[in-house]
Formats: sequence, C-alpha cells, structure tokens
Amino acid sequence: MTDTALAAGSVEPVTTDLIIGGEHRPSRSGERIEVRNPARPDELVGWAAGGDDSDATAAVDAAAAASPSGPRFPTPSAGST
Repeated sequence: MTDTALAAGSVEPVTTDLIIGGEHRPSRSGERIEVRNPARPDELVGWAAGGDDSDATAAVDAAAAASPSGPRFPTPSAGST
C-alpha cells in the first residue's frame, strides 16, 4: 500500500502514546501499530502505541492506586432488587 495521507487535503498522520496514571508515555516495548483509514485503506492515519503485558499491569496498578478502597455503593444482597 502507498501512504497517501500527505496528499492535498489530507491530514498529517499522528502518533499517539499510552495514557497511564494520567501521564502520556510510549509503550515500554516501543512498539507502534499502524492505523489506516478503513474507508481509504491506502491512507495512513497514524501510529498508536502498542502496549504489552507490563503496560497493562502499570495501567491496572495506576487505576487501583487512584481508586478509593471498597465499592462506592453498597452491593445489594440477594433478593433485594
């Protein structure tokens, strides 16, 4: 496929990072995933960070650290609906 994203009237491709713990950062592996316009497969839209297991673990850890302990609402008991 040819990259036509820079053709007249097109948008320049973007590169995105992961957002973990409110911070933008590249994936630990450095992997990038090519993203193409599904309506125009020859058009390169950009590259997205390709996270791995360590990135997923970091995201879960950051979410757990940001979350208050315990549920926000009491869990209904069986038959109380």
